[in-house]
Amino acid sequence: MAPYVSTYFSPNRGTAAVLIGFIDRCNKTIDAAVYAITHDEITEALIRAKERGVKVRILTDKTQSTNKWADDERLEEASIPLRRGGS
Repeated sequence: MAPYVSTYFSPNRGTAAVLIGFIDRCNKTIDAAVYAITHDEITEALIRAKERGVKVRILTDKTQSTNKWADDERLEEASIPLRRGGS
């Protein structure tokens, strides 16, 4: 299967369910660049992927990672490499 890129914007319109479905079907790698991860179910899906042997790597915004709702620490606790970028 050829790699592809998809972009979704739309809180409250089912985008999270689509993304979680993609994550749950991944079996090799997940490389994600996100402004912030604050959706607990998406975080849980990424952790599940890591637990089943998927190579997961996350790039997120340094400022947003200090947000009290950000799930950065949960991902790091699950041994998911997380890099914070930006100013």
